[in-house]
Amino acid sequence: MKKRSKEIRIEYELTDLPITALGGLPVVIEAAKALGIDHLFNKYLRVILRDNGYTEYELAMAVILTLLAGGESIEDADKIRMDEVSAGNTSSIPTP
Repeated sequence: MKKRSKEIRIEYELTDLPITALGGLPVVIEAAKALGIDHLFNKYLRVILRDNGYTEYELAMAVILTLLAGGESIEDADKIRMDEVSAGNTSSIPTP
């Protein structure tokens, strides 16, 4: 019996924005939200810091995205925030 594979549908949008090395980070953010990781982080992760208005998810994603982008320290998160392409989805990354 032959298995039928599911059809994969990819949606895309043409834009005049340049391509950057950090262009895939918004996909990571959207995937984390789609999987409910934001709710899990906020429920089970407790970050002991001064009250700066950021959720546990936002703080953890700052570290995760910085590492994925090749950063070596949390101060490198500024590079992600300033990236022209991913700025719309990464603007909530906390400033160290």
